[in-house]
Amino acid sequence: NRDLSNADFAKISAAINLVYLNLSNTNLNDQMLAHLSNLKQLEELDIINTQVKGIGLAQLSRSLRLQSLYAVNSLLCDEALPCLSRFPELDWLLLGESRILGRTLHALNDLVKLRVLGLEATLVDDQGIGSLDSSLPLERLFLSATHITNKSLEHISRFRQINYLRIDSNRISDDGFEKLNRLPLEHLSANYTWISI
Repeated sequence: NRDLSNADFAKISAAINLVYLNLSNTNLNDQMLAHLSNLKQLEELDIINTQVKGIGLAQLSRSLRLQSLYAVNSLLCDEALPCLSRFPELDWLLLGESRILGRTLHALNDLVKLRVLGLEATLVDDQGIGSLDSSLPLERLFLSATHITNKSLEHISRFRQINYLRIDSNRISDDGFEKLNRLPLEHLSANYTWISI
């Protein structure tokens, strides 16, 4: 991981027309996010494999037009999800391999443009998935290696636009798979998924 210095942040902060910023694989943490507060044109932020827990996202400008947030393999936790509602333009949200448990997933219901949601390798379960509003325009959902069961698939089947679904390494039965027939699926990945016949 690369250590970001104050000099690095001074340069980043001065680049007020940035649309895309990749800070992945750095020592970035929540306090450091304050340095990004004047990047009002930012649409895409990559904080993969950083120390960000997510509360610091509240320091980013409300006028930010953030459309994509990649926070895979970060320390992002449930307490961070309500902070994301300040970015109504978000349509890509990748949170896999983070510390998300799913207790506050309902906070994502404010993201009315959300098309892609990645929660793979988190502790998200049926209760968390059940709290997502089926009116969200989700098209791609990544739930591999979570704690979902047939109950989640029943709820997911109500999202009429999902065409890409990854549910690898979960405990799903044939009854659960039947529910997916309601979706316009073009891609389904269910490797290493336990299936009861």
